[in-house]
Amino acid sequence: MTHRHTHLSLESFHARALARQRLRERRGRARRIRNRILSVTGVMFVLAWAAIGVQMAVGADPVLVADARRAAEVVAVRDAALAKREAVAARARARAERLRHRELELEARAAHSRAARLAAQRAAAAQAAAAQAAASRAAAQQAAAAQAAAASQPAAPVQSAAAPTPVVTRMS
Repeated sequence: MTHRHTHLSLESFHARALARQRLRERRGRARRIRNRILSVTGVMFVLAWAAIGVQMAVGADPVLVADARRAAEVVAVRDAALAKREAVAARARARAERLRHRELELEARAAHSRAARLAAQRAAAAQAAAAQAAASRAAAQQAAAAQAAAASQPAAPVQSAAAPTPVVTRMS
């Protein structure tokens, strides 16, 4: 029995040693994995902060860039609205200018028409006055001729009927 006990204890010793060795290997593997993870995480952390530091040093802060982009968009929208208002105002000014030009043109035509009517009325009045003057001259000439004829003839009996007077019509 002692033999068996030593044999068991030797087997048990080897088994325990093998278990301890496997446990050490497993712990070593876990330590290496942990160290690798920590190393990779540390390197990534340092690289990320280095990239952020370089961006800040260069002046390309992502937050400031986003704010600047939003500000540029606001300015662009405001400028577009301002340009639209200016275009509407320019069209309104052009329309008002066209209406003023049209009113002036209509006033000029009306003034020209009034001047033409007045000139026509004056010409008609001048023609009427000339015709009246010509009729008066003709009547005066006829009267003078009749007097001259009467003076050259012997005295004749006076008739009661009056001599006809010329009729003058006025043209207007």
